[in-house]
Amino acid sequence: MEFMEYLAGAFLFVAIFSVILQLGMSYALQTLANKNDLPEFARFLAWVPLVNLYPAIAVSGLSFKKFLLGLVGFIVGLIALGMVGGLAGEGVGAIVGAGGGFLMALGALYYVGLVMWKTAERRGLPGFIGLLALIPFFGLFAYAYVAFHDGFEPLNKAGFALGFLLAVGPMVGQYQMMQTVGDTLAQIEVNEEGVMEIQPGALQDAMGDAGSMMELVANLSAAQGLDPSVPEQAEQLGSVIVESRRAVAQLESTLGPDGVAEMNAQLDALEMQLQQGFAGGAPQLGNPAMQAGLEGSPPAMGMTGQPNEEVVWAIDSPAAPATAGAAYDPANGFDVPSDVACPGDTQLRGSAPPEGFAQWCELSGGLKHGWYTEWHQTGLRKVSGEYRDGMRIGVWTRWFSNGTKRAQAEFRDGMQEGRLLAWDRAGTKVRELSFSQGEPASR
Repeated sequence: MEFMEYLAGAFLFVAIFSVILQLGMSYALQTLANKNDLPEFARFLAWVPLVNLYPAIAVSGLSFKKFLLGLVGFIVGLIALGMVGGLAGEGVGAIVGAGGGFLMALGALYYVGLVMWKTAERRGLPGFIGLLALIPFFGLFAYAYVAFHDGFEPLNKAGFALGFLLAVGPMVGQYQMMQTVGDTLAQIEVNEEGVMEIQPGALQDAMGDAGSMMELVANLSAAQGLDPSVPEQAEQLGSVIVESRRAVAQLESTLGPDGVAEMNAQLDALEMQLQQGFAGGAPQLGNPAMQAGLEGSPPAMGMTGQPNEEVVWAIDSPAAPATAGAAYDPANGFDVPSDVACPGDTQLRGSAPPEGFAQWCELSGGLKHGWYTEWHQTGLRKVSGEYRDGMRIGVWTRWFSNGTKRAQAEFRDGMQEGRLLAWDRAGTKVRELSFSQGEPASR
C-alpha cells in the first residue's frame, strides 16, 4: 500500500505540473497572437492542442501553407523509408530506417528552432532566447519571457475554458486508471518460485467483462507453451482448460456464437494435447479437482504415480464409498447415484445448472470430502465421483455431452485401483483395463 501511496503522490505532482505547463504555454501563445494582431480565431486556437500549430507558426512570420506542404513531404518520406527498408532486407533496412529517421528528426528540430528564433526576433529579442524554449522544463519560462516581457493580455475566456477541460479531463481518466491498476496490483502474489501471479478473477473484478476477456486470452496464450508430458505443466494446463471453459460460458453473450466457437476450438486442441500427454505415460496429477474437470481423456487413463501429496496423512483404509455397493455390468459398467447428500461435517459448494456447472462437498479446511458433480453446458452430467479428505475414492464416471457414458475408473486413496472402462459415443465399450496402486495391471 505504501508503494501505491507514493505512486499516487508522484502522479498528482506530474499531473498538476503538466496542466500548469499546458495552460501556461497556451496563454503565452494567445498573448503572442494578440501582440502580432492575428485574427480572433487564432487566439482561441492557441488553447487547443495540435491545432495550435497554426498560431504558433503564424506568430513567427513563417508561412503555414509551406509548413503543411513540408509536413506532407515528411509523411511521404517516412512511408518511402519504410518501403525501402522492407525491400532492402533486415540488416540494410534497419540502417536505412535508422539513418533516415535521424535525418528527419534533425530536420524537424531545425524547423522548430527556426520558428522559435523568428518568434523571438519579431518580439524585438535576440533569436537565441527563442531557442531556449526548446530546453525541457526551462522552456516554459523562456517562452513566457518572449510573450510577456512587454506586458500581459486579457485571457480569451472561451479558449481558456476549453483548454482547461482538455488539460484536466485526461488527468481524471488517468487517475481512475491508476486506481484500477492499484486494485489489480493488490491482488498479485508471488509464488514459491518467485513468479508473480494474479489472483483468479482480479481483472474481472477490476474491469468487468473486458477484464474477463483479458484473463481468458492471457490464459490461452500461456497454455500454448505448456508441455503436457511434464506432470506439473500438465496439471497447470488442465486447470487452464477447466477455468477457460467456465469463462467462455460466462462470456457467451459478449463473445457471440463465432467467438464461442473459436474459443472452444482452441480449448479442444489443448485437450487433445493433454490427452496425448496422458497417453504418453505422464504421472498422475496431484490435483483431483483438475482431473475431474477435464473434458479430455477418461479419468487417469494410462496414468501412474502417487496420491495427492497434500493429503498423504489420510487413513490407509477409507470407509466404503457411496458407489462401492453399486451393481456392475460388464457392458454398461457401474450404476451411478443421481444425487448423494453431503456428509454432516461438510458444506455444499458450487452451483448446479443453470447457475453453475460444478458442485461438491467441502470440509471447513477447504478439502473436498463427499460427492462431486460437474455438468456440461447442456445441463447433462459430465463428471461424478466421491472425495475423501481431498482424494478420489470409489468409482468416478465421465459422460459425453450427449449423455452416454465415456469412462469409469475405480480409485483408492487418490490412486486408480480396479477397473478402468471406456465407451464410444454410441455406448459401445471400447476399452477395459485393470489397475493396481495406480499402475496398469492388465490390458
